[in-house]
Amino acid sequence: MKIGFVCPQEVVDDILPYLRKKFPKDTFVSVSYPTISAIPEILSGKQSRADAFLFLGETALHFTMRQMHLSAPFFLIHRTTASLLRILVHAALDGYSMRIVTDCIQKDLFETALQDAAPEEIELITMPSFPYSDKLLRTDARELARIVENGEADFAVTMYYKVYAILKKQGTPAFYLRPSLEDIRNAVHQLILTRELTPESEGGTAVLAVWMEDTEKNNDINEQEVRKLPAYRYIYRFASAIHGACLHSKNGTFYIFAPYNELSMVTRRFHELPFVKELKTVTGFTASAGIGFGVNPMDACSHADEAMKIAGEKKNDRVYLIGADGKEVSLSGDRSMVPPKKDKDEPKERFERMARTYGVTPLLLERLRHICEEEERTEFTSKELADFTGITPRTMNRIILRMEDAGLCEERGKKYSATGGRPSRVIRLLIKEDK
Repeated sequence: MKIGFVCPQEVVDDILPYLRKKFPKDTFVSVSYPTISAIPEILSGKQSRADAFLFLGETALHFTMRQMHLSAPFFLIHRTTASLLRILVHAALDGYSMRIVTDCIQKDLFETALQDAAPEEIELITMPSFPYSDKLLRTDARELARIVENGEADFAVTMYYKVYAILKKQGTPAFYLRPSLEDIRNAVHQLILTRELTPESEGGTAVLAVWMEDTEKNNDINEQEVRKLPAYRYIYRFASAIHGACLHSKNGTFYIFAPYNELSMVTRRFHELPFVKELKTVTGFTASAGIGFGVNPMDACSHADEAMKIAGEKKNDRVYLIGADGKEVSLSGDRSMVPPKKDKDEPKERFERMARTYGVTPLLLERLRHICEEEERTEFTSKELADFTGITPRTMNRIILRMEDAGLCEERGKKYSATGGRPSRVIRLLIKEDK
């Protein structure tokens, strides 16, 4: 598997050798950047060079998602308390008290780590940061240094290597908070496992069925309903958060019709569903949950109902999934559930799916396929494609970048005009029906 590793230039040489040693069968492609704002330009037209991308940092991923269309699968390497605990141990050994200023806004990460490492009184100052250019990073560094110099904090913790380098150069006590090597290894392992279990097509309908059992036995139906109100609100909020439609049936079952990608995300790529445990913790209700897939809403709903009943019968706090093929899979911390497989699409359906994924209209993909058939060739200059489709050359070049990311075309070289001027790119289209 080819994995694109998106991280700051300064740390790539420390991490990639470790990953190549731990995962010798896989290939790691360096996608290093000088500043976060440079990531979209670096990735543009190159997403097809990797099967999936790992982002070292939530800020980098969110900025990239706002600026460009990510056609390849992407994963985030989360910072855990392990990385922060290492910093706190070093700080304590250096004689610093737990008076900290940080540009990391994940206060819960600090609170958990500090409770484990420093039960005595602590002080934490958090400040927002905007790490999208060298100028903004220098501003972040100045503010962190000012707080330490004024005696409001003993040391700084930053999420950005450039800020850390500035602080260290000027003598400000500082530590760089990056995911630990163990965090990175776990993220790669999960990515590889998920990629092996996830089919190429993510079509069909997805339904989550939830049924609640009140742990307190009470024959008063009205009192039961009053007790269930917080749980109802929690379920509806959950459905809204994943952009799903929630239906409450007469028998008490909730059916949440959700987009496949949203359900994939909330189940952490079909590895677990924290929602069930959270519902019990927050409301006191035990829930049985099942996920169903189908080629239409009725099939998906039927499969979700069946999976939910299996979960209720086994009473093991697991979620069950039944795919479009009717196969049952248990979902727990140590096993993965397999999303549904879909029959091979007809050309029109396949182009519509590609268009939704890669941001290119199905009409244009169909037109390009016909051009290949009519011209009896697959290689064209970008100007020829613009002329054939009636699109301006500038717009055509942007579309070509998206298609390269999707693996729908590739650059074969450049063609020079006899009259001079800038050369035209020679593009080979890869969207014939036999693809």
